[in-house]
Parts: sequence; structure tokens; C-alpha cells
Amino acid sequence: MQGSKILLKLWISLIIIAWGKNDGFSQIYVTVPDIKTGQDSTILVPVLVSDLSDYNIISFQFEVFFDSLVIKAEGVSVVNTLTAPWGNAAVNVYSEGRMIVGAFGTTALTTGDTLLNLIFKVIAKPGNSTSIILKDFRFNNGNPLRSLIMAGWKLCCKVG
Repeated sequence: MQGSKILLKLWISLIIIAWGKNDGFSQIYVTVPDIKTGQDSTILVPVLVSDLSDYNIISFQFEVFFDSLVIKAEGVSVVNTLTAPWGNAAVNVYSEGRMIVGAFGTTALTTGDTLLNLIFKVIAKPGNSTSIILKDFRFNNGNPLRSLIMAGWKLCCKVG
């Protein structure tokens, strides 16, 4: 069908990370917005975080899982993100629909905004779908270990 469009919709999902503080626990919110795109396009999926000023965040790491027949991971971008002053983020892309993302710096992140952008190429035809799952999201290597209270983050993606 000429001019057909692919709709890749990432339902707004939320990670809540309880972070230990002297007076109890606070929370860091991690979200992504809905994204619509066409077939054979490249998309940037922003990983958004709430205010980080009270947490002395100097590193993070997480895994991403997805259907590699629907989207193809092409890496990450830190341009115009909170992570930009640290330089490039490290990413290992695996062909079976998995990548590991991490970054560190010497200056703590002090605001909330786009942590970084995940880059995907849409390779499916209309009617296909996938989920994107962020798992084992850790700030500062999970120290204290009780800081991460949720196991995964599921984003529903539909192509069609």
C-alpha cells in the first residue's frame, strides 16, 4: 500500500525508584512519552527522569529488551540531555533484541529532564507490535541496594 504509515506508540510507563535519604525514602520517576512514526524511520525514545538534585547521581545502568523483528537498536544519543556533560554513554547492542546502556561522570546530575535517548530503526511492516522493557535500572550501581524497588518497565509498541 503506497504511503502507508506505521504507528509506533509507546504507552506512557513509569518506573519509581525509592532512594534512601536520611529522613526516609524519596522517589525518582522515570518515564517516556508517546511516539508516532512511519515505516522505515529512525526514532529517538527519550528516557525522562524527575528531579535528581538530592541524590548525587553520578552513574546509571539498565537493560533494554524488545522484538528485534519489529525494531532494531542503533544505540543511544546524549546530545542535549542530562548525560551530555559526561560524554558518550556506553551501549552494547545484541542482535537478539537486547541492549545494555550505562554512563558515568564526575559531576552529579542536578535536574530532571531527558536522561538520554534510545535510538531505534523501525523495520516491521504495519500490523506488527513489540514491547520495550527496561530492566534492572540502577543509579549509582544500586548503592544502597534497596534503592531499586521495581523489576522492569514495559512499553507497548504497535506498528500499524
